[in-house]
Amino acid sequence: TGVPAKFGVGYNEVLVFEPQKVFYNVGGTQGVISSWAGTVNDLITQIREEKGAMIGEGDVVNPSRDSAIARSDLFVLNVTPVEKTQVEESEKIPFKTIIKKDPELEKGKKLTEQAGQFGKKVFRYDLRREMNNDKWYVVAKDLVSSEVVKEPVDEVIVEGTKIILYGTGKATFYNSKVAAHKELPFGTKVRVVNLANGKETIVIIGDRGPFGPGRVIDLPTDKFAEIAPVGQGIIDVRLEKVSE
Repeated sequence: TGVPAKFGVGYNEVLVFEPQKVFYNVGGTQGVISSWAGTVNDLITQIREEKGAMIGEGDVVNPSRDSAIARSDLFVLNVTPVEKTQVEESEKIPFKTIIKKDPELEKGKKLTEQAGQFGKKVFRYDLRREMNNDKWYVVAKDLVSSEVVKEPVDEVIVEGTKIILYGTGKATFYNSKVAAHKELPFGTKVRVVNLANGKETIVIIGDRGPFGPGRVIDLPTDKFAEIAPVGQGIIDVRLEKVSE
C-alpha cells in the first residue's frame, strides 16, 4: 500500500500469514497440529481426519464448538469424550421363613417342607460416562425403571412339639461333668426342665444314680445353676428326650 504523496516516498506493506499451532487433549490423548481452521468446529473436523480422534457430537468441547479460533502462540482445545448407555443391575429379594408347628413330630426335630428361593429385581439406569486420562469414569447414573422379574418363594420349616418324656421327679446336683440316671444308657442327651420356672438345660448321662427317694437325676453343679440357684438344693424337673 502507498503512503501519501507529500512524503515523497512510497512503501509496500507485506502481510505474512502462518497457520495456528493447536494443542489438543481428547480425553487424555494429546497432540499438536497446525491449522487454518476459523472455528473450533472446523478444527474438530481436521483433528478427526488427520489424527483419527473419535470426537462425538455429544462430547464436551472447550472452547465451545462455534467459537472462533483466537490467534495466539498456542491455541488449546480440550475435549471430554462422553458416552451415554443404559445398564441393568439386579438384586436378590430375600424370602420369608415360615415356621409351622407339628404336634406329631418329636420336639427338637425340624423338617424343611418347602425350600426358600430368592426373588430377583432388575433396575435399569441411564449411565453417563466421561473419559479422563484415557479412562472412563461414571459421572451420572439415573434410575429409569425397576421390575420384579422373579417373586421369592417362602421357606417353610416344620418344627416338632411332641414331647417324649423320660420321667418327672426331683433333681439335685453333685461334683461331676456328667449327669447320673438309674436306667438311661450312657451318652444319652436329656433336656432337664425346671417345672417351677420353665428354664431348661441339656445334660449327658454318664453315671448311675441318684438313690435318694423321689429323685430322678443328679446334675453337674454348673448345669443345675443354669435352671435354679445352687442354694435351692433340690428342684422338681421334667426329663425330655433330645432329638438328634
